[in-house]
Amino acid sequence: MNVRTLVDAVNGKLSIAAYRAAWRAVRLMPAGAAYRLFDLAADLMARQGGKGPARMRANYARVRPELDDGALNALVRAGLRSYLEVCPATRSACRIGRLRNCGHGAHRQR
Repeated sequence: MNVRTLVDAVNGKLSIAAYRAAWRAVRLMPAGAAYRLFDLAADLMARQGGKGPARMRANYARVRPELDDGALNALVRAGLRSYLEVCPATRSACRIGRLRNCGHGAHRQR
């Protein structure tokens, strides 16, 4: 195994561990705090841009051509908040074992 392959493997394991730890923390948070956290994440995504928000903006611009830049930015922010709103909602179901195969660890099977 070369060094690059080893580094990629370690990075992959660290990413998985960080993802799992973050979901554990979110599941333990009060619901209001979890929603605020994901709203902040959505706002940050909207400000920073990137491929996902850019695609969302282009799609909104296509179906709402009358919007100016400010209104389009507000719509993208609202869309990202709506999209990420699912995350805290799944945290409760995940915590009480209602979801199977949600990627957050082992859960009760029905």
